[in-house]
Amino acid sequence: MRDKLLAAVRRYGMFSPGEKVAVGVSGGADSMCLLSLLRECADELGISLTAVHVNHGIRGEEADRDEAFVTDWCREKGVACVVRRADIPALAAKTGESTELCARRVRYEIFDSLGADKIATAHTGSDSVETMLMNLSRGAGLHGLCGIPPVRGNIVRPLIAFTRRETERYCEEHGVPYVTDSTNLTDDYTRNRFRHRVVSEWEQINPAFTANALRCIALLRQDDDFLRRLAAERFDALFDPVSGALPVRALAGEAESLRGRILTLFCERFAAGDYEYRHIERLLTEMDRPCSVTLPSGGHIISDGEVLRFQPRQAPAEKAPEALTVSRDFTESFSFGGFQLRFSVAALQYPNTGNVLCVDYDKTEPVLTVRGRQPGDRIALPRRGCAKTVKKYLNEIAFPPEQRDKLPVICDARGVVALAGLTADAARLPDERTKKYLIITTESDNNDQ
Repeated sequence: MRDKLLAAVRRYGMFSPGEKVAVGVSGGADSMCLLSLLRECADELGISLTAVHVNHGIRGEEADRDEAFVTDWCREKGVACVVRRADIPALAAKTGESTELCARRVRYEIFDSLGADKIATAHTGSDSVETMLMNLSRGAGLHGLCGIPPVRGNIVRPLIAFTRRETERYCEEHGVPYVTDSTNLTDDYTRNRFRHRVVSEWEQINPAFTANALRCIALLRQDDDFLRRLAAERFDALFDPVSGALPVRALAGEAESLRGRILTLFCERFAAGDYEYRHIERLLTEMDRPCSVTLPSGGHIISDGEVLRFQPRQAPAEKAPEALTVSRDFTESFSFGGFQLRFSVAALQYPNTGNVLCVDYDKTEPVLTVRGRQPGDRIALPRRGCAKTVKKYLNEIAFPPEQRDKLPVICDARGVVALAGLTADAARLPDERTKKYLIITTESDNNDQ
């Protein structure tokens, strides 16, 4: 067992000489096996150990028993021990997390607060197999099927090659006492249901299931590591760090197994963990046309059909300005929502360029209203032969969400005439019978920049 632990430590480069290691110890067989083995190997590895026990405040007297057990054992063996307490049920109720997820988060926050170089947890190969099956049931890809990683940042799992039976046998053979958490005997938690029902059923079919699944995980991890390295190389080749742009056409030309991984790296670069795979899936299907994918925190990944860019969360949108009623013959500039607008009448047609829109004067009513967008607003799109809601049109062109309520919508009694600075309604455009032209010019209001 000692040699097996040292092999895993060296294979994955878990420790370096001189490091301080915080060892998560619940008092169960896995964590007591880990603490005992690391204590035995500490001098050879050149590390110093501190046992860390977290009393989650969930199991009352039983939790207090576990706390006393760990502290007594550490005192007897001369191992430094830190105990922290937390009221997980109360915290979970406050945050809306499950008790299981809240406890995990709090544990790692406590570990991080201790300032150790490494955090050693007692996750075993059996835990990794359960994780693989749980992720499989959620529709995970290759990375999710690799179970629990041996190393994640400063978190290391020296028992990742061990089965739960091996840790229990080690404790029995070496006289290492341990306690049993009664919640592990119930099916109240998802992992327990997989452990008691799914894995046990597999092992009845094939007693070597766990060992075989661990071999499968090892092979999958090799492939996943290779693809992740290759994706990182392609990301570095495609991504422009100056403009922050990822070219869509070049990305689409990459192998299918790399596209999602490259997009994941793009999201990790800008959004850290603030994305889900559904966001990656949507980008894969829509990135070749204008689209905007909103991330949970409010940031956006925007495509104009040519490149992808990240737009961080903006300040909440300001309230739409009050509507203005203006004569179409009013030629002085006026301000609305951070834009300067001006109407003018011309005998010659001007090309539509966005900030300059040209419509048929006689296809508009004498009185125009300039206001913010409203539910149900629709606009007929030139050269596309269809009408869309203004909301859908702004989504399609990836118009910044925080600016949408300030966009000047120019209307008359018959509906939308134009979206200032963007496009005019197709039904209002000049034709061969047009005699007079209404020119709508839009510029940014420098006072609002």
